[in-house]
Amino acid sequence: MSKIPAFLTGVNNLLKSHPVCFTNSFLIALSAGGERIFQTVVFQCPKDVYTAWYYGWIFLFSPFFALFICAMVMNNTFWRACHGCKYRTDDTKLQSKECCQSLCQNFLQSLVVPSTWLFVSLLDGEYVACSLSKTPDDKSSLDYQHFKAMSQMCGWAFLVLVIVVGTVCTCYMRCCDKKTYLEARYASVYTSVEDQVLEKEMQENAQIVAQQHVGALFESNMPAKEVWDKIAKMDVTKNATTNYYSPLQKWNSS
Repeated sequence: MSKIPAFLTGVNNLLKSHPVCFTNSFLIALSAGGERIFQTVVFQCPKDVYTAWYYGWIFLFSPFFALFICAMVMNNTFWRACHGCKYRTDDTKLQSKECCQSLCQNFLQSLVVPSTWLFVSLLDGEYVACSLSKTPDDKSSLDYQHFKAMSQMCGWAFLVLVIVVGTVCTCYMRCCDKKTYLEARYASVYTSVEDQVLEKEMQENAQIVAQQHVGALFESNMPAKEVWDKIAKMDVTKNATTNYYSPLQKWNSS
């Protein structure tokens, strides 16, 4: 029984030391399982050859692009590079090289889950066989089985291509890094800890400031109708070039 806590501690330490790896592994497994459910429950290849051609390709590539776009917009690096870029000064603007490097890294990271979907879909073979077969309603026909086998071979070729390209790109980026291996690891750990500390400090600071403004609102027990109207305005201060982040803060500071 004493081995169980030690095992859980080891797993916890492993998760903390490689969070990105385990997150990607979880998303890959989720994507693969989702594809199987999607193909079994939703996908029904039509009997008409013309309709089946579009039907199969749409089912193959639509989830791929949807997952890719979702991964892009959920990546903080992407928004960190884009957010507020229109109003940045020359000193704070990202250089072309930095912007390109950041977007390329974000692009490659966002391809992990969509590539898993595409690989599993090609390995399943139903989508491609449905699109290319002359008898999409007969899964036992030689024509259907031929295109299904071709899809599976393309799936394995795609996997090898992704692994090779990913390995080459990773090696190239690491070879061009001016930091040593340990220095790069320290930088990664530091930025992770810095983000956690910054998030904590922002929460605490926002809590203090918010309490001040809310306290000022209820200083006289019940605010007047005019005050309620002012703080009930649409929150347009987020995009304004001011230091106000809410109508309540703007009212209390005026």
